[in-house]
Amino acid sequence: MAAESLTQADIDYIREVYQLFQEGDPAFLDRFTPDATLVFPTTLPKGGTYDSPLEALEFWNNIGELFEDPRSEPEEFIRDADRLVVLGSFHGRARGTGKETTARFAHVIGLSGAAGPLSEHRFASFELIVDTAAALAALGQEFAADWSDSETPGLTRSQSVSTNLSPDDVEYLCDGYRRFQEHDATFMDRYTPDAPLVFPASLPAGGIYEGPWEALEFMTTVSDRVEDPHPEPEEFIRDADRLVVLGHWYALVPTTRRRAAVRIAHVFSLGGGDEPLSQQQITSFEWLGDSAAFAAALAEAESG
Repeated sequence: MAAESLTQADIDYIREVYQLFQEGDPAFLDRFTPDATLVFPTTLPKGGTYDSPLEALEFWNNIGELFEDPRSEPEEFIRDADRLVVLGSFHGRARGTGKETTARFAHVIGLSGAAGPLSEHRFASFELIVDTAAALAALGQEFAADWSDSETPGLTRSQSVSTNLSPDDVEYLCDGYRRFQEHDATFMDRYTPDAPLVFPASLPAGGIYEGPWEALEFMTTVSDRVEDPHPEPEEFIRDADRLVVLGHWYALVPTTRRRAAVRIAHVFSLGGGDEPLSQQQITSFEWLGDSAAFAAALAEAESG
């Protein structure tokens, strides 16, 4: 699916980048600026922050050693000025266990320019947000427990608000998150009654729920294990009826009193075109994030 701001030439260009990567063509690296920052979940082997695409080969090469025929298949593209989000699925067979995995991902890409065809720009930053628990389960590895770093590593930029959202839209979104944190049930009025809500199946009570009221099962399962679980939005990326909110999920683990900080991306579909968000409802929701860190925090809470 293409965003409204992207032409077919833009889509073809992005798909070509993924094809070059799949084929191991070093021309793939030329699509990045030499000093691009690349961030991968620390719960994954060799995960962390790399200061150039050449350095990031350490992470990518390791994935190739761990998985047979690993491939990232892009499915949807959302551009907002100098930010591009690619949604899709990672597929691979773990060499050590023979298990196949499919893990949903969001690739958050910072572009070297805010306007014009994508072919005129290079990637100035890259962040991988993925269902890490699904990948680790295939590898036969336990969920990593390094999730309580209050520094919450990741990419930051000075302009965190979408160019396609007004200040009123941003305040409306933040108000919805506040209502959720305060257990105000009116936050569910923002959704259509039959909106599907998707949470990673690798998480306790994860799966697809038909409507926000059904999704309370997932939310209640989490709330029963940790204290004050809530997401905090940090960046908004919108293109037409698609909205991505980047941020962190926080909670206090009661057994150890450690504070969990997990990187997340919330993907919304909107029902009202270009109307203000206050005049629209959410027609679908998908939770993407460092699910291994999320699960590890819940597991540590349960162990007490």
